[in-house]
Amino acid sequence: MDEGLLIASFTLLFLYLLFIVLLWFGWRSRKRYNTIQKEIKGVTVLVPFRNEKENLSSLLLSFENQCLNESLFEVIFIDDHSDDGGKDFLINNLSRNNMSVLSLDQDSSGKKAALELGLSAAKNSHIITTDADCYHSEFWLESMYAAYCETGADLLLGPVMHTGVSGFISGFDALDFASLGLVTAGSAGLKKAFLANGANLMVAKEYYNSPIYEKGKKLASGDDVYILEAVKRAAGKVVFCKEKKALVLSKPSFCLSSFVSQRTRWLSKMKVTGTFSVLMQGGMVVLVNTLVLVFFLTAFFINPIWFYLYAGVKMLTEFVVMFDYLKYFGKQKMLNYFPLAYILYPVYLLILVSSSFIGRFEWKGRQYKV
Repeated sequence: MDEGLLIASFTLLFLYLLFIVLLWFGWRSRKRYNTIQKEIKGVTVLVPFRNEKENLSSLLLSFENQCLNESLFEVIFIDDHSDDGGKDFLINNLSRNNMSVLSLDQDSSGKKAALELGLSAAKNSHIITTDADCYHSEFWLESMYAAYCETGADLLLGPVMHTGVSGFISGFDALDFASLGLVTAGSAGLKKAFLANGANLMVAKEYYNSPIYEKGKKLASGDDVYILEAVKRAAGKVVFCKEKKALVLSKPSFCLSSFVSQRTRWLSKMKVTGTFSVLMQGGMVVLVNTLVLVFFLTAFFINPIWFYLYAGVKMLTEFVVMFDYLKYFGKQKMLNYFPLAYILYPVYLLILVSSSFIGRFEWKGRQYKV
């Protein structure tokens, strides 16, 4: 292999590993707060849903069991034209005065429209968003509420992980999803947050009126990234909630088509909302993993030592960092899928990038253009 190409490849690998290690330091950094920095009177939980009847029973039970005083929160479910009877189920089973159900009219659809309707009805000055297919511990709201007040955050990013992993596709999904969680936590710890997850975040309601957030309303996805950008543009404080009790669990994908469709949707919003530096970081990840493939293929014709060195150093660094992150939440068993996932990851990235140029993805039974 050409010497110049080798130097360039290993330089890129060095920058990539430096990026990973910095995220690790950001994840491990955690300031202790002993006093209340911000007081709020209550929070509104917004739950947009579409055809989630099978999940609503456990979701409703989790809200009923929350340890946070009932007077400090309300829950608003927003139905996005479900046809599985989910709305009727909620109406017939709501047993608390602090819970209600709204429905989008025929002229509105999509998650952002649902959030907008929920925001218009919210009684409190602060909002927590989550998804209907998630599991929440009884300490979830209490932990998020306390962390928000103690850190003085304007936007609190909560941890989210997959549960119920069974088989390689769901295992691969869970590992990939966990790596994005690490990026979210690490970048926030470095005060350079660029990812967020709408399944678990808390923010002041006023930021939804930001021109930055308004700009993204026409997109099918990306409400979480746009609210993050709105807070950052206003010089607000973004904090990751490193609390085990604040962890929200969601279901992984069990079939390849839904997994790829979901990731295409996520990539599409990053293409629109991502800053130059974020796009450069994403490009670096794709290039480094592509080079793993290149070194593997050339190993059949030249000295394979370069492949072993390149892939080995990358694999070891990623494994150590992921182990530390997963162990904190007691999810280190996910690493059983790591060896095979590592081998297939470069191919997966190339497929994902290619699919993003097709321009379409399916979400909640609807087709969207990127």
